Amino acid sequence: MSMLIIAALLLASYGPKEDRTAIALERCLASPKAAPAIQPESGEEPSEESYGETPPQIAPEERSDERASCFDSAVRSYDRRVVGTYRSLLKKASPEATQWLIQANQAWLEYRAQMSGEVDATSAARDHALWLEGLRR
Repeated sequence: MSMLIIAALLLASYGPKEDRTAIALERCLASPKAAPAIQPESGEEPSEESYGETPPQIAPEERSDERASCFDSAVRSYDRRVVGTYRSLLKKASPEATQWLIQANQAWLEYRAQMSGEVDATSAARDHALWLEGLRR
């Protein structure tokens, strides 16, 4: 009995595999091109005197596009993982499990359609991809 408990603990200690999509997203967001624009504190307008002779340049609007590009790439990556895992699960599933997977995936698609914002959509895609991949084990 104690051997079974030890074996279960050892298997549980391995944890999930490294999420390469999350790592790529973190690197993309950390890149200088994706850095958020410098914004003054709310209610405070910086004066030229507070910076010396010339105020610092505010980051161009293009940077927000770079951040959006980072999130779009991550969502596309997670979507590919969802589709691949979903298809492989359907191939191996019983008729009852197939019906359940179809319903679960449809519910997730409806949930995701309600997401507003790139962070929410990315989180929803990540969570669903990791959940489906967990079902494969």
